[in-house]
Amino acid sequence: MQRTPLSKLLAVAAVLLLAAAAPAEFLGRSGHSRSEKLWTVAQAVSEVLPDGDKGKQLLQGLLNQRDGIEKAIREDRLF
Repeated sequence: MQRTPLSKLLAVAAVLLLAAAAPAEFLGRSGHSRSEKLWTVAQAVSEVLPDGDKGKQLLQGLLNQRDGIEKAIREDRLF
């Protein structure tokens, strides 16, 4: 299956975000963790990427951590 430029870009973006040492801290400091748009886009992109795609796996990992990230931010445990 040939990957489109958009799918390549999205995969790179996901890798860069999740390869950071502390994605939860990044999301908390930037305020993006409170953005429903971020989570909606992450979910949508995850759903369209093919199974086994590294970007899909990374996005699913981020989505699975959402509750924990939001709780840590509320409790001010990230910083």
